[in-house]
Amino acid sequence: MLNCLDPLKGLSAKLQKRDSDVIAAYQLIDMAIGEVSDVRANIDLIWNKWFQEAETIANSIGSEIKLQRMTKHQKHRSNTLFDTAR
Repeated sequence: MLNCLDPLKGLSAKLQKRDSDVIAAYQLIDMAIGEVSDVRANIDLIWNKWFQEAETIANSIGSEIKLQRMTKHQKHRSNTLFDTAR
């Protein structure tokens, strides 16, 4: 979540200041939209980077990333099988 919400952190803090003006606010919003758009455009590369960070954190605390339990038969949605958590 840290990586996903990082572009909004600075924006949120700056918009709450009393001395901010409307033009600066719109510029900050445009910059945040641009950052989120860049993430969405390159999500495969960025997701792999985020997953590697999560693996590093999990390994440093002595944990491992596991797949969630998967049912054998879904009635209301497809059940896509995966071999790894990635």
